[in-house]
Amino acid sequence: MSGAWRRKTWWMGGATLALLLAYNGVCLMHARAMTTFVDGGERTGQPEQLGIGAKLRATLFGVTVPRPINARSPADVGLAYETVTWSNGRGGTLEAWDIPAPSPRGAVLVFHGYAASKDQLLETARLLHEERWSVVMVDFEGSGGSSGDTVTIGHREALDVMATLDWARGRGIERPILYGFSMGAAAILRAVGELGAEPAAIVVEAPYDRLLSTVQHRFELMGLPAFPSAELLVFWGGVLHGYDGFDNEPVRWAAGVRAPTLVVAGSEDTRARPEEARAVAAAAGARLLLLPGHGHVQSAKVAPALWRREVAAFIRSHG
Repeated sequence: MSGAWRRKTWWMGGATLALLLAYNGVCLMHARAMTTFVDGGERTGQPEQLGIGAKLRATLFGVTVPRPINARSPADVGLAYETVTWSNGRGGTLEAWDIPAPSPRGAVLVFHGYAASKDQLLETARLLHEERWSVVMVDFEGSGGSSGDTVTIGHREALDVMATLDWARGRGIERPILYGFSMGAAAILRAVGELGAEPAAIVVEAPYDRLLSTVQHRFELMGLPAFPSAELLVFWGGVLHGYDGFDNEPVRWAAGVRAPTLVVAGSEDTRARPEEARAVAAAAGARLLLLPGHGHVQSAKVAPALWRREVAAFIRSHG
């Protein structure tokens, strides 16, 4: 091999390595931006709603996700409540709204979705309260009144579900209903299917089958190829937060669920697609309730009559 060819080969190899390192660096930046909330700033819009310039900025510099706050309280939907806190078991605290019902049928513990806080599910809480359920609405670590500023999109949040169940037992609540939306659904599925929680029943709305799937969907909604960026984001997100991001698989956790389960999903959901909800329901041996014409939304908010007829009836039958 001539000296010139050897130098060219080394140069090409070095350039390729530099590009790979730079690409991984960009993916690491994106993973940190999606899983570490910031103080202030304007949240990056939904992928499918971004213009070309906004898509370019998001691609080059990552998204902005401000730390979720509670802009409303139960009082805004006519509910009396008490703000309570307890340890998350990892050196931090969780905050919740404890909403008692007169002569309650039982208790429902409610868990919100990604980049949101407990006020996301106030409409659900109001309908549950109308059905005479006491409701506990919980902020995951990193959101609302709880401590921290990071999120693992369902994996570590399962530990917050377990800590909430410990707190509930201390209040004499032995077998509550668990109710979660999106990331909250994933956290419940891990808590019950892998960590051994034993609720009376669970309702999981808009569950995704795998973290990798939901990250891939974000790229697809932006009109960008998902491979290999989605895989690298999941990998680096796990590295940043000390777990295997590819282990974030609600469909696998669902296979370990033994509690009665209702899965609710929008028929037009582009973030956690209906086929993912079907897979989760099949794995858990659960009933699937589809919301015709709806996307990634809470059933109590967009279809209250259907919620009263189907979801409330399921909860009553297992409470």
